[in-house]
Amino acid sequence: MPFNFPIFLTWLRIVLIPLVVGVFYLPDVMMSPDHRNLLAMVIFVLAALTDWFDGYLARKLNQTSAFGAFLDPVADKLMVTAALLVLVQLMRLNAVIALVIVGREITISALREWMAQIGASKSVAVNSLGKFKTVCQMVAIPMLLFYGPLRIAGTPFVIDTRVWGLWLIYVAAFLTVWSMLYYMKLACRRFVSAAVCCDSACCDSDWRAFKSDGVHTKRLTLKLAFSIISFLSGERKKPRSLMKVKSSELAEEVSKMRE
Repeated sequence: MPFNFPIFLTWLRIVLIPLVVGVFYLPDVMMSPDHRNLLAMVIFVLAALTDWFDGYLARKLNQTSAFGAFLDPVADKLMVTAALLVLVQLMRLNAVIALVIVGREITISALREWMAQIGASKSVAVNSLGKFKTVCQMVAIPMLLFYGPLRIAGTPFVIDTRVWGLWLIYVAAFLTVWSMLYYMKLACRRFVSAAVCCDSACCDSDWRAFKSDGVHTKRLTLKLAFSIISFLSGERKKPRSLMKVKSSELAEEVSKMRE
């Protein structure tokens, strides 16, 4: 297992997660509720900053590694999930919103793992929509942890973190669903492409001609359905072999259509 400073920051983020949760279990004689809220917010912000620094330093110092790429998203998801569970317990966040965000993270993680197995991980790489969702989420959670009026130092402005945090987490939940559907759409395109065009003879022009005929389209659909059922039942191991159509069969079907 490799170990360097960026990976140390990632491990530090994981260590800070129990502190965010444990703060709220301190008795009132040790710390007032307002101070618990403030301390939890500070710890979460520090953990969120390590998320940016570990990636930046790994690229800057040329210390990127496969283990670091694996551990970083795991630490992020643990941190966010722990904070959301605390907010639900404190009745500051609806459980449905937390379920949407956590459920999306689990779904996309499984999707990316599957896409990586078939060599198409770039199809579901993080895009600007996912990054904007993360920003809204990382701003909303510390606001809800603080949960009170926050005066900006040196100014007369006061931010009600209860209102702003709630609206931002709603925006984050909406973007969560949107980005999940976007990634699923990309994965479905890659899945269909891998299933139909697994043979090199299935070029784009032949495929467009092939699907233009209703009879042959139904035949293709039946073959694809049978292949999917066989794959789900465990008869086939590799997703790329979902639909093994021989070149001669495709050529014969296309020639029939063009007659």
